[in-house]
Amino acid sequence: LFHKHKLMSGASSRVEEEKRESKSGASPSPATATYWTCSMCTFVNELQAESCMMCGAGAGSDPEVERKRIRKNLKRQFSDRASNDVKRYREGYPGQKDNKDMNLNLRFYTNQIQSRPKGDYIENILSDWYGDYEKLEQHHGYIQWLFPIREKGMNSKSQPLQRFEARAICRDPLAFQRFKRAYRMMLDFYGMQLIDEATGHIERQNNYMERYVNLAESGHNWLRITRILKSLGEFELEHYKIHLISIIIQEFHSGFLKACGSSIKQYWIPVVKSQYQRLLAYNVSYERKKEIHTNDRDVILC
Repeated sequence: LFHKHKLMSGASSRVEEEKRESKSGASPSPATATYWTCSMCTFVNELQAESCMMCGAGAGSDPEVERKRIRKNLKRQFSDRASNDVKRYREGYPGQKDNKDMNLNLRFYTNQIQSRPKGDYIENILSDWYGDYEKLEQHHGYIQWLFPIREKGMNSKSQPLQRFEARAICRDPLAFQRFKRAYRMMLDFYGMQLIDEATGHIERQNNYMERYVNLAESGHNWLRITRILKSLGEFELEHYKIHLISIIIQEFHSGFLKACGSSIKQYWIPVVKSQYQRLLAYNVSYERKKEIHTNDRDVILC
């Protein structure tokens, strides 16, 4: 870092010198120049630098070619991070241990504390916020409480889920039912409804067109769906995942949720823990019809 800073400082000082020379009518010749200017970001680099020290563009490269290269690299890096993230999730976060002092999720689901910031008790949220689409859209602090996962989220007032909390919530009939009610509330928000609580089968809600428009246009809701899918797996509802992905793929093929195509393949299908169902779901995302055969039932996708 010191070396880089020194080089940048040296290049900057030479720029000032050459600016003064240009004002006096003199200009450095190509043969005597000790720097080159990046065509992408205009940063002035040492002559011996093969690539820009600021943006990484190659010396003398075409700006449009560099833009495409940088976009491709960023996309690959983002994809790699996403792949590592879902891999850790599917493997159960290797090496991550419970912290017995962190029990906010359990206390929230047993209606002892309110969600934060500017939240409420879970019973009030499930009764008063249901169908309040504007509130569910604009409020950004509740989703981490309703669907906790074993990762740190954007809400600093919430806590990562601990395994002992998940077990306790699943063993508490009232708390577990609250989790399912929270899932129903979010499905309604997205224009869907849970038809069969045992299997997890989902169908369109009556107002689905209006809600699909909102879902297609709001990227933060795609992040919420990723969290919801992960949370389903933490709360012993892994079999629910394929049904949510199924209806989203169906609406993708119908043209309503075309914008979600990338999320389907990169984030939502990958969090399904069954490799068999993942592979079939990937195939379905490219086809109009496909059946997924599970151990005890057929799940019709699309």
